Amino acid sequence: MTEESSELGGILNAVRETARDLHGAGLIDKRRMAEYDALCLQPVSEYDGNRIRVLQDSYHLSQAILALIRNTK
Repeated sequence: MTEESSELGGILNAVRETARDLHGAGLIDKRRMAEYDALCLQPVSEYDGNRIRVLQDSYHLSQAILALIRNTK
């Protein structure tokens, strides 16, 4: 993690905490709070077919179970 990304993460977390307080006070609705929460999510890694197959084989998962884990159907 670079210093810049660490600083940005700190700023985003501070904004999120402020938004959470405002939400608790009734000044931000649930939908807007979800937008602030989304800002702090970690990026999702890309998985190509080969990488998915390796994970499936290494953990002995059926395609259906892997889909449930990945929240896809």
